Amino acid sequence: MCKKLERLIQPGDDDDSIQDSLNTVRSIVNDALKEDPSLKTRLADEDEFRGNVQKYGEKQFIDLLKDMAKKKNWGDLLENRKCFISSDFQL
Repeated sequence: MCKKLERLIQPGDDDDSIQDSLNTVRSIVNDALKEDPSLKTRLADEDEFRGNVQKYGEKQFIDLLKDMAKKKNWGDLLENRKCFISSDFQL
């Protein structure tokens, strides 16, 4: 997961480039989260993910991705997974 995200999101990317990559980010992270049997059926689909990002704050989420790209620490996406989980599922 980390190598794929490192190739996709670069520290110098502008907000529009990252915004255009959000569905791919969702797909990569969802593939990793599917490894957890308790989450596999509760992952957000594309529309729900977009809604979750809007609730979280799109700019805040994009800034989080930029920060992770700078630090090369993508594991936080697995820990802070609220955008990737169906809204009817409570963590």
